[in-house]
Amino acid sequence: MFHYFYPLRLYSIFIIAIGCIVGIWWQSQAYPFWITGIAIIIAFTFLMTINRYWKLNKTMIIILTFLLFILGCIRYQHIINRHKTFQEATRGKTYSIMGVITNYLETGNRQSPHRFTIMLNQLSNDQEEIYIPAHQSLFIYSKSFPCIEIGNAITIHGVQFKHNYSDDFNIYLLKEGVSGTIFLQKHKIIRHNNCAFSLRRWIFNCRKALTERCKKDMHPKTYKYFSAIFLGNPAIKKIINPIKIHLQQWGIIHYLARSGLHLVIFIMLWQLLFRIIPLGFAIKELILLLLCCLYAILSWPSIPFYRALITYILIRSCTLARLRVYFLPMLSLITIATILINPIYLFALDFQLSFGLTGALAWFNEIQVVRRS
Repeated sequence: MFHYFYPLRLYSIFIIAIGCIVGIWWQSQAYPFWITGIAIIIAFTFLMTINRYWKLNKTMIIILTFLLFILGCIRYQHIINRHKTFQEATRGKTYSIMGVITNYLETGNRQSPHRFTIMLNQLSNDQEEIYIPAHQSLFIYSKSFPCIEIGNAITIHGVQFKHNYSDDFNIYLLKEGVSGTIFLQKHKIIRHNNCAFSLRRWIFNCRKALTERCKKDMHPKTYKYFSAIFLGNPAIKKIINPIKIHLQQWGIIHYLARSGLHLVIFIMLWQLLFRIIPLGFAIKELILLLLCCLYAILSWPSIPFYRALITYILIRSCTLARLRVYFLPMLSLITIATILINPIYLFALDFQLSFGLTGALAWFNEIQVVRRS
């Protein structure tokens, strides 16, 4: 029966990525120090065994794996500590906040239909002023639509922080890169002199113009599905809930999730068009790369979509540079970069499904390659 098994190529970056993943997961469990020590000894023995039987002949793999394990632990704890420190320092207190509007979303909630994301610059009251670390943001929910735009610097006085969140909601905030939420009732928003040009505002206005044009030219149902699936508009996703029941019965509800499938459809349509255009291969590839980047800018972000986009950009760039591409090491490298940017992504279902399923397909493809050789 053992002749059905094939020796696979074990890429070093794949082992290093596993070390980083295990480090983040291990730190999230908050195990005692003695358990951590025993686990390190077992992991070291396991890696030495792999290095012997797979004959990688690279001692640096073991060192880099442990470095990424430690780096994953440190990065996860840093994100958690920064989140908790901000909440503990501001809980139950009233401050005047000053920051820059970075995003806007229509929630569809009757009580708070508008949500703004603000990046904090200053947090102060009559007694103290709190130091704000970089990239500290808040969700601001409001009943009315204030006269502000993306990129405007604003000040809100008399804001009280409660931070009475559940553990699941704190995980959601960490995944979104947000430290807390504010519900505005009768607060007055003071807008300061805004900059002449804001890249975030330009992208937001282009995205808004695109959706309004689609809404005007398309049938209402077509617009809802197109905006939710191909553009990833979160404000439309709740409207298409009735169709989810039918898709669940057929087992194809994953088609509604904006992922690499929709990027592949986008690329295939453009490739069909480029077949009738007399241009060189390199020019077509560069144009397609620019179109994919433009598509990403004019749509709403998601982890699976960006995983597919970055993978496509790297593969096509290597193809243009005439470099050989191995998909599994490339996916491992993207995984390391993604979870180091935000370790909380590791516990998100969309990350697990996207990277896990793609990694499984890459692994089975590796089996077929070894089997044919």
